[in-house]
Amino acid sequence: MNRRPSISGWTARVLMVAVGLFMVTQFITYVSMKTAVDRHGATIRRMEDTLRNLEAVKERHLSALHSGLMGAASDASQALRQVAQATASVDKKLKPLQHPAPNPIPQPTPQLKLHPPPLKPPSKFSDRPPPPADILDFGDVPWHLLSNQTESQQVTGGYVRPDGQFARWTWYRRCRSLPEDLADIDFTEITRLTGWTKPMLQQQLKLLLQCNGMPEQKGSWIQKLMREFIHKSHNLKADVTPGVASQLMSRETCSALSVSNPEREELLEYFAEFIKLYTDFGARPFDFNPLGQRLTHSFATWFHVRRMQPKYIIESGVHKGHTTWLMRQAAPQARMIMMDPDHTQIAHWDRNADTLYFLGPPDWTPNASLAGLDIRPWRDFTEVDWSFISDEDRAHNTLLLIDDHQDEWDRVKEIRARGFKKAMFDDNWFVHQGDNFSLKQLCDQTAGSLFPNQATEKVLRMANFSMSNKWFPLSKHQEDRAEFMALTRSYFEMPPVLWYPPLILYTQFRTHHYKDEPSNAALVYLTASMVQPPLIQTQEEFDRFGMHVMPLREFWYYMNHCLIELR
Repeated sequence: MNRRPSISGWTARVLMVAVGLFMVTQFITYVSMKTAVDRHGATIRRMEDTLRNLEAVKERHLSALHSGLMGAASDASQALRQVAQATASVDKKLKPLQHPAPNPIPQPTPQLKLHPPPLKPPSKFSDRPPPPADILDFGDVPWHLLSNQTESQQVTGGYVRPDGQFARWTWYRRCRSLPEDLADIDFTEITRLTGWTKPMLQQQLKLLLQCNGMPEQKGSWIQKLMREFIHKSHNLKADVTPGVASQLMSRETCSALSVSNPEREELLEYFAEFIKLYTDFGARPFDFNPLGQRLTHSFATWFHVRRMQPKYIIESGVHKGHTTWLMRQAAPQARMIMMDPDHTQIAHWDRNADTLYFLGPPDWTPNASLAGLDIRPWRDFTEVDWSFISDEDRAHNTLLLIDDHQDEWDRVKEIRARGFKKAMFDDNWFVHQGDNFSLKQLCDQTAGSLFPNQATEKVLRMANFSMSNKWFPLSKHQEDRAEFMALTRSYFEMPPVLWYPPLILYTQFRTHHYKDEPSNAALVYLTASMVQPPLIQTQEEFDRFGMHVMPLREFWYYMNHCLIELR
């Protein structure tokens, strides 16, 4: 009798079969994975061979490019020598026809204690080439303020921009032209209170017409300077009447701190040297500096550094590096310390051995092109340990440029607390303008409350590009103003090189966060109330400094650049 396998025997057989199948499966998987690894290894080896070949090709191309560039440089150098020889020959032939060179300008006596180098004599501008064509760009000119449309364009409700695009007059209506309003305004009180005269302002319009950058297809700039259109609702906002203008011109500002400021004659002497540097477009790091300092502010920065010759220069807010370059030209021996939370805009770097940068953002690592520069993580002015500058040098031999759009009254207190005495402020906005509280706004005892439809018992103080704004009682504003007057030895606003009233609207005149465009007559009153008489006032001065080569847009963006010295 056959015996049937027991239950345990069947279980053992099943388990043995299962184990065998599992081992076969694992073996097959192993073989598959090994085959894949071998295949990928071969692919990787082929890729490595390809990369080595590409590196060899790159090296050959770089070598050929270097050889070509060296040859081109040699050819260019030879061509330049030939041009120089030809120019010298022409100059020799023309020398008997030239006018005698002007006498050197005598060295001015500085008002401050430091001793600047002697001024260079003015250069001739008659033979100076115009600025490069590519900088005659009108993209940032407020065209809606500069009317030059024809009757047909008026009928269609718009005008043709310089770029050929048609723009509609959606929010604008016709007004009396600027020359018409200017001719009818009585300047007796204006001249007595401010120094502005009617002929002076009329002459400014005539001089601006002679500047470079007139687009041929648009005809004469005289039409643009008419300003015949304004915002439809302008009269609901900050239109200044003669009565308000009289109060504005009589209000208390910081004029009491201007007793030892540079005279206009001294400014013109320095301007003769500066304009030669500024119009040497081939030597400047930038042909144009949008969203940064233009002609007047550039002159102001250069002038104060050139005149004072500080041992240390501190710049809070670098932007592209235009002012860094200007100040280095004015004071070659100064040690410069620059601070900016965003390095990405910087296009010009000061490569002096002792120059120090504090730059952000925090996770940024300078690339190889910046090797050798002393670049440290960004710190705000208040967070830097300034002990490496002696107390004596902080007080007397250091000049600060504050261009960081913070509350300037707070900055003054921070500067003084750290022992510094002299500082320039770039964004010194008019009242109701700008994105930071300025010293000019602090100096105004009324804080702009004289304007129609304005708060009379509180003051808006902006900071950090208008992202940190607070309202303060007018009484607190007046207390802060009195404190500023007590701790400040001098306050000087650089006058505009050239001026005409619509320039005051380049940010648009702000009232309750709305943009406003007052009438032309109101702009004349605003000019007289808030702007210093211009630096260049006559045709002779305009010609002497070769202002005809200056693009018109260099006169936009004037913000009352100021220098203060604390007690």
